[in-house]
Amino acid sequence: MFGIRNIRKRLDLYRQEEKLKIDLEILKYKASLVDMAKKCHDDMAEYEHTYHSTMEERGIAISKLEAKQENM
Repeated sequence: MFGIRNIRKRLDLYRQEEKLKIDLEILKYKASLVDMAKKCHDDMAEYEHTYHSTMEERGIAISKLEAKQENM
């Protein structure tokens, strides 16, 4: 009987260790997803800023050309 208890304790300990390993892997994966989401957000913000800045510059350039055309 003593041997079975010892085996059960070892088996429970093994299960707990494996669960902890899996939990650690899950936490690392979630952290990588959070990092990826932050990077995507930053990239999108930079893209939108560049896009709108470019559109504004082009709008100003078009307005200047139209004004020149009208003056000619």
